[in-house]
Amino acid sequence: PEKQISLGPGRRNPLHWAVALGVPEQVIHFVQKKEYPINALTPRGWTAAHLAAEQGNTKIMKTLLTADGLDLRIKNSEGRTPLHVAALHNKVGAVKLLMQRERGLLGVRDHRGRTAFLLAAQSGHVKVLGALKEGGQDFNEATLKNGWTALHLAAENGQLEAVKFLFENG
Repeated sequence: PEKQISLGPGRRNPLHWAVALGVPEQVIHFVQKKEYPINALTPRGWTAAHLAAEQGNTKIMKTLLTADGLDLRIKNSEGRTPLHVAALHNKVGAVKLLMQRERGLLGVRDHRGRTAFLLAAQSGHVKVLGALKEGGQDFNEATLKNGWTALHLAAENGQLEAVKFLFENG
């Protein structure tokens, strides 16, 4: 059974620190021994998977994806899943791993109505856009409530390479 070791509500536990500091051996140990709840939240509402997505450490991400009970649909304080975080931080390897595990994350929106695809477009992360396309992203589906598309967001933010990619692939 999983030990419920807590450092208080919303505090980082040693698993969070091992992920954030990029220590895969320690992450493997914690996941295998189930010493800390895999979906425990940091003060910002991040799970270990959110932290791994931000880091883009694929070895750590692969380890977390083996954990019993891992929930990739948990949203942080901004309403973002680990896929949102990976897309925003241009972590292509993490994006691919997360989509292989759970393609349903493509349609999940954050508190501002943005999908991982829209975040990648507004940030100009062309390789992430390509990975999302390969993963089945419908370019026409991801729009904001005001009707803006990924192309609008890329253009508004001066992301010329993303605009070019979206024109050529949309």
